[in-house]
Amino acid sequence: MPKRLLTPIFFFFVVSAFCQGYYDPGGEGWYENMAKQQLRQLKSGALLIRLPENEVAIQAAKDRGFMKRAESMQAELDAKNTELMRAFEESFTFCSGYVLPASDTKHVIAQQWDSIQYVNKELQEDPTIQFGGGSFLTAEITLLRADTASFEGDIVWRRNEDGELYETRTSNGGPDPGFEALIIKSDELVQLHDPFPYWVRTWSSLPWKRDINRVVEIMNEKLTMWYERWDLHPEHLDEKK
Repeated sequence: MPKRLLTPIFFFFVVSAFCQGYYDPGGEGWYENMAKQQLRQLKSGALLIRLPENEVAIQAAKDRGFMKRAESMQAELDAKNTELMRAFEESFTFCSGYVLPASDTKHVIAQQWDSIQYVNKELQEDPTIQFGGGSFLTAEITLLRADTASFEGDIVWRRNEDGELYETRTSNGGPDPGFEALIIKSDELVQLHDPFPYWVRTWSSLPWKRDINRVVEIMNEKLTMWYERWDLHPEHLDEKK
């Protein structure tokens, strides 16, 4: 092949790899664009915080006659939920927040807002609290799962046994981390991807576990930092057009 053809061909492969990684679903640039879009939507919308109810475990204790155990489980759960509720009320300023029982999840997914029983800082149903609809994400304290985006990695070009170039992705994922964290999920309760700042570890299994108020503060700080770093202010985006 003439040497003068090598440069255009090489340039074609480099540009193709970059463009596909940036625009195709699953590419590195695609995840960043998605994260920016989700962060803008969250800023102008709301975060719906799901409170666990542990109905199955508590009812099982009652069915077996362990009434004191059931009462203890309920009291412990109520204390944790109250702490989380107050932490969001006091420390979360990035966007509007609404707290609801996990049993109303089906109404969230169906966006049946009038059917959701929102609660106040005393964990009491409050009909005056209403989310009127619009863009939203969800949040809860649960176990962090592996980020599926990390399994797909970056687009790279490799050669097969015949020396032909083919496109593939790096694989740098791993097993589920399995630790507890405050996690932001999609409007269908699907865990988000990096680079969206979607989780903060609680360290609940260790002696130096974080105060839940500090967990919420860190989440608020991370959301605000990335919103500013990506310069997602509506007026700035209009100026860039």
